Amino acid sequence: MVAVEESELLVMEKEDMRQALDANPRLAEHISAVLATRQHELQESRDRMAVAAGPAATPQTVDSLQREILRRIVDFFAY
Repeated sequence: MVAVEESELLVMEKEDMRQALDANPRLAEHISAVLATRQHELQESRDRMAVAAGPAATPQTVDSLQREILRRIVDFFAY
């Protein structure tokens, strides 16, 4: 990745993130919602730019993406 503007990044160890999620259970829901929205927008943009090369796969909804991402976050940070 390359930042398009000056950015500040935060690096967290897995245990630090686990503690943050334990302290704020809705954090994982918020993160998954943001990621799902961005992923869906990216896919829509790619679809618009793609040349018709046959039938396209059925795109996932933002809700289904969010559920999948949330499940993956929970699985990754599970004890």
